Amino acid sequence: MEDQGTTTSYGFFDAGQRADVDLAVFQRALTDFLEHFGVKSLLGGDFCRITGTGPGPERFSNLLAAAGFRDDADGFCRALIDLLGRSSHLNAGDLRINGVRLPHLFLMAALEQLITGERFTSIRTVDRLEALTNIRLDPVKREPIRRVLEKYPVRMSTHTIRQMRISGNVACQYMPFVEELDPVGHVNTWIGQFHQGLLEQMYRNRVIFLLNMTCPVYCRFCFRKHKESRNQKNPTRREVLEAVAYVGRTPSIKEIVITGGDPLMNRANLACAVDGLMDIPHVQTLRLATRSIAYYPNLFYAGD
Repeated sequence: MEDQGTTTSYGFFDAGQRADVDLAVFQRALTDFLEHFGVKSLLGGDFCRITGTGPGPERFSNLLAAAGFRDDADGFCRALIDLLGRSSHLNAGDLRINGVRLPHLFLMAALEQLITGERFTSIRTVDRLEALTNIRLDPVKREPIRRVLEKYPVRMSTHTIRQMRISGNVACQYMPFVEELDPVGHVNTWIGQFHQGLLEQMYRNRVIFLLNMTCPVYCRFCFRKHKESRNQKNPTRREVLEAVAYVGRTPSIKEIVITGGDPLMNRANLACAVDGLMDIPHVQTLRLATRSIAYYPNLFYAGD
């Protein structure tokens, strides 16, 4: 880590990446976070007893004192940046500075200053996987993981990458693993009865609308991950209207699950389906199946 005035050059240890961060901006982001989100329900009682209930700068000052950096905000920020530069899902969990345990959401606020942007990235090589997740794979696992990447697509958002750096539990949802190659228990799940191209009828009174074929992030537990649908074109508006018409002339259908892929990736199809289905009297329930709030929140709240 190198200092240039108020700017610190930092690196992610295993990823081999280097970048600069303005310490004043970094400190202000942490202070603002404590001001707005420094409550027990989010950060836990122990941490909030340290930071107190005053304004953001006071809470941050209390944290500095408890962590051994009284009146040394730059020193604390450097220590935190160094800690995050060495963290990955392989050593994540109980991250502390001088005995003070740092809550997950506080660490996320710090990482948002170091790993910026809101995008999603398809990962096709082991080197790219290591660079994004700040790990070095055991050489024995490199070839099996390469085969996993070749067989099942891996995609991660910047948001999930930040989370994975500090949580092994989150990483388990999105990191490819060698056991995916184990054929035991591999049975192609029943795909139902398709009507009009995008409507899947799995029960007499319930149908699924597949409005988008891809997701911003691919969960490793997804039962659709072996399917070829990710390589298919998205349904057209005409096909959505045809599926809505099928529901309209089938009174036994009471519930619609709108899914994909992630349906919020195709707002036009989503709006078309919802507007049409709401006018059908026998449709009682519309369910929107999305994980975007968890793995790509920008998809959920962008554009209001």
